[in-house]
Amino acid sequence: MINGAVYNVLDYGADPTGVLVSTTAIQAAINAAQATVSGGLRGGGVIYFPAGLYKSGELTVTAQFISFKGDGPTASTIISSGVVNPLLKISLGSLPASVINSPSFIRDLKFEGGGLANQLLLIQNVAQYRVQNCWFEGDGVTVTTVGLDSSIIGEFQDCIIRYATQFGLHIYQSAGSATTPNIITFRSCQFIRGYTFGAKVENGTQISFYDCDFSANGDAATGTTSVGGLWVVNSAPDGVGPGVNLYGCWFEQNIGTHLRVDQRGFPPGATNVYNSCFVNAAASYCIYASEPTVGNRTTVNVYNSTFANALIADVAYSASTSGNFVNNSYSTISIDATSNANILPFTTGNSRSGADLQSFGTLILTDNSTTPSVIRAGVYLASNTSATSITDFINGGEGQVLIVNATNGNTTLVNSASLRLAGATNKTMATRDVIQLTRQNSVWYQMSYSTN
Repeated sequence: MINGAVYNVLDYGADPTGVLVSTTAIQAAINAAQATVSGGLRGGGVIYFPAGLYKSGELTVTAQFISFKGDGPTASTIISSGVVNPLLKISLGSLPASVINSPSFIRDLKFEGGGLANQLLLIQNVAQYRVQNCWFEGDGVTVTTVGLDSSIIGEFQDCIIRYATQFGLHIYQSAGSATTPNIITFRSCQFIRGYTFGAKVENGTQISFYDCDFSANGDAATGTTSVGGLWVVNSAPDGVGPGVNLYGCWFEQNIGTHLRVDQRGFPPGATNVYNSCFVNAAASYCIYASEPTVGNRTTVNVYNSTFANALIADVAYSASTSGNFVNNSYSTISIDATSNANILPFTTGNSRSGADLQSFGTLILTDNSTTPSVIRAGVYLASNTSATSITDFINGGEGQVLIVNATNGNTTLVNSASLRLAGATNKTMATRDVIQLTRQNSVWYQMSYSTN
């Protein structure tokens, strides 16, 4: 609930038609509300925007307890009158912990950049805030903290952030700040058509997204991992590792990577994904996790989620990243055979269980490899373009069942300590021959062999 005296911007001369610039009038209403604050700790009020279009330059709030209210995002709109950065700035400086229970609200408003590359909202050094049922169209939302002594506690609910010229949402820690953004929650928010990423969380901890939609973000011309849906990164060498949780989120049609996670600082913080869906990665990966600095392990855990229709691969991990993948489902996944060891999940340090050992559909063994990876359980086509003798199938899981179907006569399976074939004899597969193997105690054993 928004409490406090109401300051109607019309009473201060704002023009609801959008013809005149209303910066002075709106700022006058804000200043009147701020005048009731004693030492930044008492008073405040609600800046009310009746239905209409309000053209404005930069608006600034420097006191606590100041809230903003409209009649709904389709009714009350604040639009930039020029190149401003930001359109609305709420910045409270270094505040004591006593203000932790002095919330500010922004509700039922639409913010537009007016076709310009504007930052629409900057929340800086605010101890507690809530943004609900608001639309942001332009350069998105920036949440930053500079020297805040107490934790930032924020919540965005039922918001739409779209048409950003860079990041729709950017959470970060400014240079020189000793405090990281933390305990920020997003519920039922949409991050759509961000030019680079729909959202970027940089040096944030305890950042949670519930039932959020990351769709149609990124630009095809800027690369496969440099654009996409959500980017979690720690760029400060001595900063706190990112701690981001995703619950029931939807990623679709992002150019580039749906979810990118990089760890550059200590201590490492895990990114956890629960009950989410990654479909139709338009240019690259569903999840791309990397370790830009050696020794700073990136950890991504994924539980009960769905991956489908990735152009290159569902999950890409660099060699030293880690994670747990439990009870996930996969379908229609393509593989980049030239980078097989780097783009597939479950490399060193990863674990698999549940549905992750189930079939991924029909896959293709790496061409002409004597030790092809079978990191995904299922049916593999042996389509080697030249004579190839396979001595082992690497990256298999304990108990995994492997089916290999030959599409030509170029593949020979070599009986070995790691590949136990019936009769202890090699098998040169003919077209349409099928062999079924199972892995026990790190050894593949032949279960059946059929000729067609």
